[in-house]
Amino acid sequence: MDTRNGILKEYLTRKGFPTYTCPFCGKGKSRGDGVSIKDTDSLFKCFHCGFGGNLTTVATEIYFGDSLIQDEGELQKAYDFYEKPVSKTGYAMKAVEIFLGMEDRNVPRNYKFSNTEDERNPETDIERRNKIYLAMTRIMPLEENAKRSLLERGYTAEQIKKQKYVSLPKSFTERKKYTKMLQKITGDDLKGVAGFSMYKGEMIMTDGGFYKRCMELGIPKEEMNNYYLFLCPSFDLHGRLQYFQIAFDKKVSGKNIECKNADGSFEKRNLAKYTVFSTPWQECGGRVKVNAGWCGPYKQNEDGAIVPDTKGRNNIPIIEGVLKTNLYVNLTNLYEPAISQVGVANTNQLHDFFKELKSLCPEIVCIDECYDMDKLENESVAKAVKKLETIVKEEGFKYQTRQWNPKYKGADDLALAHVKGAKDTQYKIIAP
Repeated sequence: MDTRNGILKEYLTRKGFPTYTCPFCGKGKSRGDGVSIKDTDSLFKCFHCGFGGNLTTVATEIYFGDSLIQDEGELQKAYDFYEKPVSKTGYAMKAVEIFLGMEDRNVPRNYKFSNTEDERNPETDIERRNKIYLAMTRIMPLEENAKRSLLERGYTAEQIKKQKYVSLPKSFTERKKYTKMLQKITGDDLKGVAGFSMYKGEMIMTDGGFYKRCMELGIPKEEMNNYYLFLCPSFDLHGRLQYFQIAFDKKVSGKNIECKNADGSFEKRNLAKYTVFSTPWQECGGRVKVNAGWCGPYKQNEDGAIVPDTKGRNNIPIIEGVLKTNLYVNLTNLYEPAISQVGVANTNQLHDFFKELKSLCPEIVCIDECYDMDKLENESVAKAVKKLETIVKEEGFKYQTRQWNPKYKGADDLALAHVKGAKDTQYKIIAP
């Protein structure tokens, strides 16, 4: 039976969780590890290769994905599909048709999805990343929209420049221009570097999934100019720029935006704000381990190595988010360095990070958890707090948590309120 037609035919006539052959990895229901489609929620999953998700999202990633939408013509093709008002089931079915018909549309098959780590592109060497990413901060500008956003958050213009924030161009032409400039000034072909991939025979800088995300959120094409991207640098314990976190922001304030539903109606949804500058699945791309980072000054030790300067402190806060942590440290005028964690759930690299921190900075004896104050009511954040405590203690540090007035959600909000003269910005230390 033709795989694509077979799935489409059975999907139309059956309900529940039928299992079919996966068009990506070829594993079928006879093995019990094929694609399971849930009609009511428009979800599917291949239990062999891990390919799956919301049908609309996955179709977007396959046909309109980060490495595929590179010009206005391809963008218009995407909107020709997405602007058709259909029912939820019809919307999902349209996505399935694209999914199943991708060979007919000549979509590259190197756009991989898998839960097997070995199938991803290798990690890019840290020294190579540092050289290329620092060059990016020298040649790429920061757009006025992003600069204004950072100023509103509490940065000074001097701090923004010192922190090396730059904009990530949405335009294919601009991304191609800066890619070629980087190749020329670094002498590097950029193959295998996280954040770059091959497109039509040339290396190109990723757009961070900008177009894909706009379509998933239902943002009309004519309103795309109201959204922009900028890069938040994360530095390791030796002062090397290890990766960028991409901030997806908009000109107007507030996280909630009007998003278009499959049936043509609109609703407000929370804006998913951050991704990492990486291309783990794309041809000639690369990936990074999203490790914790050091925010603060550095010094040279007796061996001549660059290491964190703790300013004599023996307890160091850990804060969620690269941008928030950088802002917190700058608002305290570098008085208190901090550890940045990309997200509270991102704990895979913390053991190695704390081991190295302990060897480089033996004066640090305690880690202060400073996650957002929704940890008091958000169950997933509360669980992350407990996991962090376990990791910190396993690595030989003392552990304590800081709490403050919940009207200031993050440590950066608290620091900004303090700078502005608020009287309720004290925090208390809670030791387990």
